Amino acid sequence: MDKFADFFRALKYTIIERSPALRNKQQGLLSGFSGKIEWLSALSECGNITGCIFSNELLDAFPVHLVRMEDTLREIYVDFDEERDSWKLQGTKQ
Repeated sequence: MDKFADFFRALKYTIIERSPALRNKQQGLLSGFSGKIEWLSALSECGNITGCIFSNELLDAFPVHLVRMEDTLREIYVDFDEERDSWKLQGTKQ
């Protein structure tokens, strides 16, 4: 961390965790960073944010739907094609 000491001093990390059990586990695992991390129960507790948002599951959990009228009403979404190891657009005419 010496190479990025100024960055690390300025860093404040906020974890949003609803589960008290997971919060306790995280606090134990990250105890070496006390004073750098805060835990909140909901995004609404953050207030205004200046900086970056690193997210594992939060943004993935937002409901996003795109509906298009073609010959019928279709929901458009992205899916993972395991055979091709790639992402593909679903719900449109091929």
